Amino acid sequence: MIQLFANFVEDNDDVDVVLVCVDAATYTNAQYLRRKMWKSDMNSMKGFNSLSNDMLSRCKDLAILASKGELSLFIGAGVSIGAGCPSWFQLLGIIEDAFTPTGSESERKIGNKVNWDALTFADALEEVCKTETDRSGLQKSLKERIAIIVDRPFPSLLMTLLASLPTEGTITQNYDRGAEMAYNNLNLVEHNINNKHQLSVIPYNPMKGANTWLLKMHGCVTSIDDIVITSADFARFEKNKQALGGLVQANLLTSHMLFVGFSMTDMNYLRIIEEVRDALKPSNQTKVVASGDLQGSRSKPNITGKFKTIN
Repeated sequence: MIQLFANFVEDNDDVDVVLVCVDAATYTNAQYLRRKMWKSDMNSMKGFNSLSNDMLSRCKDLAILASKGELSLFIGAGVSIGAGCPSWFQLLGIIEDAFTPTGSESERKIGNKVNWDALTFADALEEVCKTETDRSGLQKSLKERIAIIVDRPFPSLLMTLLASLPTEGTITQNYDRGAEMAYNNLNLVEHNINNKHQLSVIPYNPMKGANTWLLKMHGCVTSIDDIVITSADFARFEKNKQALGGLVQANLLTSHMLFVGFSMTDMNYLRIIEEVRDALKPSNQTKVVASGDLQGSRSKPNITGKFKTIN
């Protein structure tokens, strides 16, 4: 069956196939068979041949770290795009569109006016949402509008695949519930039989004895007042949420963190990473980072030091 699927994908450039396994044992066996097929005949799984030797080597490094329980995840907005969520600047643009005469992108003014600075853009939109009604005559706060836009009914395929990695913890600045849905959909048969909680969501639903934990740094659609989007929100986060930042620092110090769909321009993250870099100065330990500018950021990441970047 796996070979049949591989051949089908090879013959159809715009189609992919996802094999969903009912339990962990079936999933492990499917992985074993796929790996065995590829090792015996690399042409049998041509999708893997599209990766360069360097990329294959990086993938193997990450797989080894994950299998040892030494890998943690940092999920950015790019991971949720596959579920229909917009990128960072697309989100702000969509909200501005509600206040323009026809909703056409050509009518947008705020982004250009503030030179596409994310915080200034968000601050300006917050004021608009507070003082004006939109084209439909509705008045909703900026955070209410964000929650409506990003609250999707299903996770992205990428988030589902990432949730399948054997990691103890995941950190995200996303507001949507894609990560929660992806983790809670893992091994449903075993989950129902054992009645064991799959996921501890920090700070909203912490659970002892969970298989893994998810830290939501910048709020959630289920708690819109906690959403971090404006300059005032970021200042408040730095003052009141130091414990959450400490959990990020602990993971950076004790594990290898894989960044996915994250532009690495967030001010809270940069402060945390700088403190960790200072703490690591006497050490030769290397962190493995995979990043992509998927949030639509207009500035380049400024990450140096003991990091490997996979573009």
